Amino acid sequence: MDIKSLSLCLFCLTSLIRADPICNCSSDSGNLDYACTCSGAEVRDLSSLFSSGLCANGTPSKLVLKDMPNLFRLDAGFEAPASSGCVGWSSLTVLKLHQTGLQNITSTTFRGLHDLEFLDLSNNSQIVSYREEVFRSVGSTLVDLVATDNRVHSLTRRVFSGLKRLRRLRLSRNKIGYIAAEVFSSDCCSELTELRLDYNILTDLEDETFRGLTSLRLLDLRGNPLQRLSSHLFKPFAATITHLWMSHDDNANFGGFGELPKGLFLQMNSLRVLEIAELKLRNLSSDSFEGLSSLEELSLRGNRLTEIPSNIFSSLHSLERLDLSANFLVCLPDASSERYQRLRWLDISWNGLTHLTRNGFVGLASSPPTNEYLRFVLNISSNPIQRIEPDAFCGLGGPVELIVSSPNATVPTTQDTKVWNTMENWPENPFALVGNMSIIRGMLKNSASSSAPMTFATAEPVYGRDDSLQACSQTSQGAMLLNRLLESKLYKQVTYTAKDVNTSLASGCPWLALSKLSEWQLSKLGVPGLSGTPNAMSDSHLGSGLEQGSRLYLLIIVAVCVTFLLSALTIIMCYRAWSRRATQKLALDLEANGAGIMANGHEENVSEKHELLARVQSMTNGREALGQLPEGSESTTANGASLSSRISEDGVPRDDKTSSKRTLNADEETRRHSRSTRINTEPKAGDLEQMTSLGIL
Repeated sequence: MDIKSLSLCLFCLTSLIRADPICNCSSDSGNLDYACTCSGAEVRDLSSLFSSGLCANGTPSKLVLKDMPNLFRLDAGFEAPASSGCVGWSSLTVLKLHQTGLQNITSTTFRGLHDLEFLDLSNNSQIVSYREEVFRSVGSTLVDLVATDNRVHSLTRRVFSGLKRLRRLRLSRNKIGYIAAEVFSSDCCSELTELRLDYNILTDLEDETFRGLTSLRLLDLRGNPLQRLSSHLFKPFAATITHLWMSHDDNANFGGFGELPKGLFLQMNSLRVLEIAELKLRNLSSDSFEGLSSLEELSLRGNRLTEIPSNIFSSLHSLERLDLSANFLVCLPDASSERYQRLRWLDISWNGLTHLTRNGFVGLASSPPTNEYLRFVLNISSNPIQRIEPDAFCGLGGPVELIVSSPNATVPTTQDTKVWNTMENWPENPFALVGNMSIIRGMLKNSASSSAPMTFATAEPVYGRDDSLQACSQTSQGAMLLNRLLESKLYKQVTYTAKDVNTSLASGCPWLALSKLSEWQLSKLGVPGLSGTPNAMSDSHLGSGLEQGSRLYLLIIVAVCVTFLLSALTIIMCYRAWSRRATQKLALDLEANGAGIMANGHEENVSEKHELLARVQSMTNGREALGQLPEGSESTTANGASLSSRISEDGVPRDDKTSSKRTLNADEETRRHSRSTRINTEPKAGDLEQMTSLGIL
């Protein structure tokens, strides 16, 4: 292979490795904007970008760099070399960096972009933090900063320093769990109008978190597990805020708070949209929304509210939409005392409502129609309704769009379920009394049975009765129409007695039991079953129930404690009895072993003495037989007496020292042998002390 061929191969290989970016540029003839979009998997710096002919047809004003996973750093910034032909590079106004490998953004990253107004750093999974004053080089011109879908964990105090013209800041879907105090008041953000922090992991927000945001109009905190809010949190922008969203997931084990801090929304006279959804709210006070005179939309969806205080919305004179769906409401407040001057949309679906009366809806549809809502929209679907009074919808005051079931809802067919939205006996139905200018959505063609399953009506809505005004009037004809409705098949299916219905109506909240309601919801109603009375709703009844439950738990605790003490005493007594028997047996064994050893030693000593006497006697008899005794019997007798006198009564010679020593040595050896072979069954001193401390001895 010659040198030219080798050089050509090296050039081709270098080109493949370098993999210059692919740029697609286009111009908008309307505003003369020249925009370019570049991508390249092997791009590692911007040198290849400038050498790719990016500015061949002019310098772009909008640049999008995407799908560059190996672009890790931009230390040299965006200063274009003179040989690139990008003379007016500093006129770039829009820069988007998507799905790159950027890890660290420094103060030199955006150097050379003197006219930049829009910066988008979204979808860069390697970015986990921002250094202080990182955006200062573009602070005098930057208006929009978007940094969503990254992995930033915190915002330090001076991270946005220098952004004096910033109007919109979007930090959605990061991992932000901490915001330093006064992060928005350190030489920045005085003109910020939109701040989006939705779907992060914020839990606690202090008083100084939003200090400096005096022009903020929109704040999005949805999807954060908020646990604590300071009562002065929104004070810096109370006069300017118009949209505020706060929400979380009700199924999460963390996040949420039982009630709103007092005075949280004070002086928010410009707020128009407020959402507090799925934050586990349990209680609302009559002044929870005090001061929101301009509020148009309020959503309390997905909380744990069981009741709504009366007159809580009376100060909301501009309220048009109210969402109370997916709570645990068991009754509606008396609407006769409320004044909904502009309300046009109410959603109370997916609650625990069992009983609908006229007082719950009176006057709701009396507000004038708007371009968006020609009819008053009322959604009561997915409630376990057991009783609807015939005149429940007589007092609405205007045409309505009544939603009685969801289009895709599952229709239950159990015996305990009461189906009211059926067309089987139409118009003998309380829904028909909404008027002929009103429509009902979600009615069923027929009631459920084994042969004819329940189906939804056509997409066309059903209109109310033409004689609704007569039926709802306080005349004899109206009473006759209502009585005829009560005698219809729909009401005859009700198994409750007249006494049950009357006492339920007389109570402050419906108390008819339903298997769909949970136990704690039924306890909130104060009635465990149909045998209950209106007095069950009283505080004394609830208090007595709690007191009985407390007594029961106390008795259980006492019984467990007594059982434990008796068991412990029984174990201790058995152990002590066993210890006594063991000690007695040990003493008997010691006594028996000692007596046996002493008896064996005595027998051995006596046998040795008798053997010695027999040996002496045999020596004497031998001398007499051989005639070796000296002359003179006296001498012999004397010698014999002298020999006898040397032997004691027990057989030991007194004056024969050798024999005596031998005998003594034999006795000593016998005693030593008996001691060495004796079993030491006596307890040691330490063992005796230990047994004494344990109560055995």
